[in-house]
Amino acid sequence: MRTRTRLVALTTLLLVASVQRASGQIVQNGSFESLPHTSTCATCYYYNPTDVPSWTFQGNTGIISGPGSNFNTPSPFPDGNQVAFLQSSANPLANQFYQSVVLTGGDYTLSYFDAGRSTACCGGNTRYDVFLGSILLTQQTTATDQAFGSHTISFSAAPGTYQLSFTLDPSTFVGDNTAFFDQVKIADVLVDSV
Repeated sequence: MRTRTRLVALTTLLLVASVQRASGQIVQNGSFESLPHTSTCATCYYYNPTDVPSWTFQGNTGIISGPGSNFNTPSPFPDGNQVAFLQSSANPLANQFYQSVVLTGGDYTLSYFDAGRSTACCGGNTRYDVFLGSILLTQQTTATDQAFGSHTISFSAAPGTYQLSFTLDPSTFVGDNTAFFDQVKIADVLVDSV
């Protein structure tokens, strides 16, 4: 009886440890909410902000604070009051936002929301790529006036540190087009299914 009790206790401990591992965020600040400027401007946008925890922005990318900015973002936002954006330009390869993520190895899902800019001045026809290191996880296209919609991509990865990047595709449409992003998450499939 004592051996069975110890086995149950050990199994419970391992299960709790797995659940605790799953509760940690692999993607940090995935809803882009940790930006000091939010209290001073409800409808602003920031190109290449350098003070967004965990994220780096390059080229025509940044953060939009609140629906109603000049970017004509669809609302409501999936999570919170801020989203990231990718805007087309003459040099699309320079337009990306990214962060480093640490994976323990195994099967994962990447999930996020995207939307396209409305037609008030410009468009939302934007093709973009999502990379994990040098591996293309998905290529998607937003459309003008597209409301926020979700994507879920399954992938496997060896243990290591990777750069998760959202990059304007070199073949993106010409003109002033912008895609918006929110609630970026990576989940460990094995741990989250326990």
